[in-house]
Amino acid sequence: KTTDKGEKPKTIEVFLKPAYANEWTVLSGSAGWKVQISGSIDNEYGKIKYIDGGNTLIESSLLPIFNGKFFGLSLSSGSFGIKIDAKQVDGERTIFEESYTSSAANTFGSQNSTILLGNNYSGSIDEFRLWSTPLSSSVFFRHVLFPEMINGNHISSSTEDLYFRLDFEYPKNLAVSSTLINSFLVSSNGLFNKVISFLGVIQLNFLLI
Repeated sequence: KTTDKGEKPKTIEVFLKPAYANEWTVLSGSAGWKVQISGSIDNEYGKIKYIDGGNTLIESSLLPIFNGKFFGLSLSSGSFGIKIDAKQVDGERTIFEESYTSSAANTFGSQNSTILLGNNYSGSIDEFRLWSTPLSSSVFFRHVLFPEMINGNHISSSTEDLYFRLDFEYPKNLAVSSTLINSFLVSSNGLFNKVISFLGVIQLNFLLI
């Protein structure tokens, strides 16, 4: 998929459960940006930060992101700038639901950039998705309530806008094979049909179509 400006992705969506409180880089790109979660040892509260070129552009309030439960994190880029959405639930009860924005422009780099998932991160990851359009906050918050849901901003968004998904549904022996398959789409031209490598870090290389 290619967005209106030939940029991708516009939203990165992931579900995280850190092993313990520390400073972790959960998402980063070769264009110089990263998303960190940080907290003090033995404290369940921490902050989510978006850093670009060494400058912290977004910093959340203290959130219980180290409480041993999964939480959803969404990073989006658009005409509004940069947006981070974060939500955690316990059944149908919302523990936190937050949105943070920065007017700074960022498109996660050019077509030949790289995204790293889990570079300097210890914990669990589930449902990693790339969208070619900025995902609305309300849609993302519903995804956290229902993690298998892949609807987007409009009725055909799941087939038009969602172009990469790792659902981690099946056990994988990484000692045998270091690739993971895009569970949403295996394109005939090879676009994102597999993750390039997985050695504690998932590396995604943008390919031009």
